[in-house]
Amino acid sequence: MTGSGDLSGADISPDGKYVVYARRTGGKQSLWLKQLATDSDVQIVNLGDDVCPGVEFSRDGSYVYFVRQDPLKPSGDLYQVPTLGGTPKKLLANLTVPRHFHPMASGSPLCGTLPMRTVY
Repeated sequence: MTGSGDLSGADISPDGKYVVYARRTGGKQSLWLKQLATDSDVQIVNLGDDVCPGVEFSRDGSYVYFVRQDPLKPSGDLYQVPTLGGTPKKLLANLTVPRHFHPMASGSPLCGTLPMRTVY
């Protein structure tokens, strides 16, 4: 995707057509969606000074789940945004998350509480 070292997390959509990733530019972080067939990118969420320790597609690929965290605090909030962009919706607040967190992964504290997808 990039060799510049400005990416901090990524996930591929269940249908393999998109990649969502967190990118830091000019000290600010944002979430981007890349359409693999066209190699085009679009920003879907601006995080400003906050960081994103985890990003993942929903099981059906319609949504992106991400954790938004103030870098000076130990906890963050879980959000959902439509894959093609829109207004993020806060789902859970004050999650204590590791540096790299997969919201939907097996073993995650959210496993079983949100619609999951199976990764093969």
